[in-house]
Amino acid sequence: MKHLALLLALAPAVHAGPEGWPREFRPKPAKVAIVEAPEQPAVACETAHFRLHSDTALDRDSLQRFATTLEAVPQLLDRLPLLDWQPPAGPKPLIDLCRDEDAFHDRGGPEGSAGYYDGRRRRVLIRADLFLHPPNAGRLRTAPDEDLLVHELSHLGMHRILAGARPWLTEGLAEYLAAAHTGGGRFDFRDPHRNIRDHIRKYLPPESDGRTVLPRLASVLSTDGQGWIDTNTFSPAGARYRPYAAALILTHYHLSGPDRREALQKHLAAAAAHRDRRKPRPVLASPAPEKLEELLARYWSSHGIRLVFR
Repeated sequence: MKHLALLLALAPAVHAGPEGWPREFRPKPAKVAIVEAPEQPAVACETAHFRLHSDTALDRDSLQRFATTLEAVPQLLDRLPLLDWQPPAGPKPLIDLCRDEDAFHDRGGPEGSAGYYDGRRRRVLIRADLFLHPPNAGRLRTAPDEDLLVHELSHLGMHRILAGARPWLTEGLAEYLAAAHTGGGRFDFRDPHRNIRDHIRKYLPPESDGRTVLPRLASVLSTDGQGWIDTNTFSPAGARYRPYAAALILTHYHLSGPDRREALQKHLAAAAAHRDRRKPRPVLASPAPEKLEELLARYWSSHGIRLVFR
């Protein structure tokens, strides 16, 4: 009975997004202005919030869709109760679509990543080869990996909390938005369980026995920024998404239920106010990692994901 009570406390009352969030979101078409750039990329343009450089040529329709997806993220974040669009101060951030792996690394992108938010330089680096031709695309899915774009732009928009929040939370929030993205800057928050299940399956297919393997939560919760980058760099390609999936599952937990959402809102405010890196970061209260693993495994088993933590 004790475990049942804990499980019921975890479960939201209905299959719906967090209270106060839009059920669906459709962006306004972006206005794109072609500009000249000293670097002379194949494409150089500006939108309301961004500068865009691309080593790879984009046709008019692709550029318009890309720009509209870019502009959707600040529009969306300004409508969410827990978040808002808070990029670093200064000129418009640069979205740099790098031709290939070498160009991505030459500009500062880390090994093992397809995208990277560089807060110090107010820019997002995206590997065009993986963005335009995602490796997990099949015969029926050949469109660009816009979820990657949404994820990195979410980091840009959450810039003010990055120093004060643990990576699992900022990565989890970015993945929560990416999971709700249905394409072209459109979002659907009506069924988070389906969004999360399908998103995790896309990037982390179940093992042969049907289980989805995630890292132990004690490790995920304690990993710092450099540790997160190192995990991406040194993990096998098939395992790199595991900490992101764990972060997504954890973030859904903290978004479920009014008490946890209130605690999360206070935590994000504390993270935004955290300026002294010599002081410990604010801590978001949650059950002990081992107990949380048990609760989450039981909960998600009824929502299409058989979780195992190891």
